[in-house]
Amino acid sequence: MKDTEAKETYKKIINHTLSKNLKSAFDLLSELLREVHKPDWTDKKNELEQNYQYLLKYAIDGINDPEQEAIYNKMRLSLLQLTDQTYNAIMTSFSSEYPYVHKRNISKVSFPSNEEIEAILSKYDAKESLKDLLKDSNISTSIDEETKRDETLSLVFLRLWLKAFYSDRETALIENIIYGEVATDDDKCLVVAAITLGLLLQFDEKKFDLITTIATASTGIVQNRAFIGLVLSCNLHNARLSLYPNLQRKLNLLTSKSWFNEKFATCLLFFINGLETEKISEELKNSIMPDIMKESAKITDNLDLTKLGNASNLLNENPEWENLMEKWDVSDKIQRFANLQKNGADVYLTTFASMKNHAFFSHICNWFRPYNTNNSWVKREFKGNNYQFFDLISLNPTICDSDRYSMLFSLSSIPDSYLKNLEEGLKMQGEQIKLVQEENKLMDNKGIEKMEIQLYWQDLYRFFKLHPNHSAFPDPYLSGLDISNLPFFHGIDARALNTIADSYLKKKYYTEALNVFCLIDSQKKDSNTLQKIGFCYQKKGIYTEALSYYEKAELMASSKNVWLSKMQAFCLMQLGKFSEAISYYELVTNEEQNDMSSLLNQAQCYIGLKQYSSALPILFKIEYLSPNNKVYRSISRCALLTGKLDQAESYLQRIEDDKKTCQDWIGLGNLALCKKNSTLAIEYYTKAKGCIEEGLVIADYILNDVDLLVENGLKKEQIPFIIDRIRYID
Repeated sequence: MKDTEAKETYKKIINHTLSKNLKSAFDLLSELLREVHKPDWTDKKNELEQNYQYLLKYAIDGINDPEQEAIYNKMRLSLLQLTDQTYNAIMTSFSSEYPYVHKRNISKVSFPSNEEIEAILSKYDAKESLKDLLKDSNISTSIDEETKRDETLSLVFLRLWLKAFYSDRETALIENIIYGEVATDDDKCLVVAAITLGLLLQFDEKKFDLITTIATASTGIVQNRAFIGLVLSCNLHNARLSLYPNLQRKLNLLTSKSWFNEKFATCLLFFINGLETEKISEELKNSIMPDIMKESAKITDNLDLTKLGNASNLLNENPEWENLMEKWDVSDKIQRFANLQKNGADVYLTTFASMKNHAFFSHICNWFRPYNTNNSWVKREFKGNNYQFFDLISLNPTICDSDRYSMLFSLSSIPDSYLKNLEEGLKMQGEQIKLVQEENKLMDNKGIEKMEIQLYWQDLYRFFKLHPNHSAFPDPYLSGLDISNLPFFHGIDARALNTIADSYLKKKYYTEALNVFCLIDSQKKDSNTLQKIGFCYQKKGIYTEALSYYEKAELMASSKNVWLSKMQAFCLMQLGKFSEAISYYELVTNEEQNDMSSLLNQAQCYIGLKQYSSALPILFKIEYLSPNNKVYRSISRCALLTGKLDQAESYLQRIEDDKKTCQDWIGLGNLALCKKNSTLAIEYYTKAKGCIEEGLVIADYILNDVDLLVENGLKKEQIPFIIDRIRYID
């Protein structure tokens, strides 16, 4: 059975079991069992199916059993567990996927005992004792203490990641490392990452129990990383968790903690930031950085920063959402970069993406290793030298650990003489470095927590996107996080939900924002939430639903809301209800007489109703407020449609020749025909042919206006001659 076939069959069995279609689940499980040749597993499946048939008979016969639901759920659990075992056995034996190849390799390694591991992780001075502890394992004893320690950590990581179902041995080891005295926080962080990857590879109740406990009972960076791992695991396995009462109790305990909602909101906000990483990287690569380089050249000649400009890119959300909608100045590239960084955007992916080829990153655990230069990799790379820039790299609180290691190892190729010169230069900056270090120490606990969560998400992003075998792991940035399906959803308060929904909305993830706002609306209705739901529907192009929510919001609003009227008018216009839209636009323009967007849309509605005479006064007002070629074209068209040929021609002629489009020249040609001047018409059509876009045909434009031309006196039989004459023009 191929990998893809095994995966599909496995998913179907899980889905059938969770949706209570056990007959289909048993049938498909029989197919999987034929691949593993385990008679005792087949017997277990047959026994389980037979017991299920007894349960069906009792239920159909109407036998009242108060334990029926509990027995049924226990059967479903047993079916899921047997399916997990079978699938794991198939993939471990035959799969060519990265994790399962590793599984087969690690099965040949002698794994140290828990006591040996704990001894190695503790601060041992006696190297002979370490050598004795490792004599029966496959870990080399010919290298230094840090290397032994790092090899042990790597082996522990692989074991905890790849072990499908934890035994008491793994549980005891994890508990001793996390809650004991021998391991550092860095070690604990690697253990948490290994459990997380293990859960993303294979569901296991013990793994889930451990990660939930760590997220609840630990503190600091270990807790923050466990919390993120738990959210990812819950998102992937949410449908199964209702069958595990013990896990439900532990999750309920977690949500009862006073810090839960704030930590969850922070966690989701930085995940949402990560969704923009690729887009930001492209912007940095193609727009911001090239423009900054260009500006740098100008500044060298003339240090006048006022030349950077100050154009504004305004959003069209409700201005009452002021705290949500930040107006970014996109013309100032330097400020844009600073704003991105300030708002937690991942601005360094492009810089460090090409620096993940060092041997350090060939060990999967190192993608999750907190930055610390006191490890064998750094000591070996820099020949035991301790450079000042080691600490300097850690000073920037916006660079994640993975990128810090990338930066560090990129310096290892520099000759020693240059590194020493670098050190001398840094000594001169010693006081400034100390000042930055002191400032970082003054960061409060909330600030530290946010920074740790942000940077760990960035580490995860690099792993899911840049690891050579990243496709073997479920990428949350592709699948998304569905808040409504998380098992602790009901423990999330409205404030946290609003924070998350507003962040989705601000970053223009309208589907995700809509889902969360609808959850908020189901708990408590208010005009502001209804407006935002309507706005999300509008941005998705679902105007009927948008209009419905805007109308509900209007009923609940405490005062007149001009923005709401604009949105209702816009949706009505998009639905072709021009008369109703005009009524709303009149309300808007009474309040905001010079609102260009509303005036343009109001004119468009009159054009939609073919009331061109009513559209013209509005277009003239727009021309007065903001004369431009687009409004000239609209005025010309409406004037033509109302028989004002001279006016139509006058406005097209206001457009400079080098700014005229093909359609402008054709419009002038059509006007010339209406005025019985065929020679001038041919001249204009010739100019149109010189700038026509590839694939377009002038004749089609003329034929679109046949009725208009005939109404203005052109004989219909003349049109084929004119079109053929144009075709002869070179």
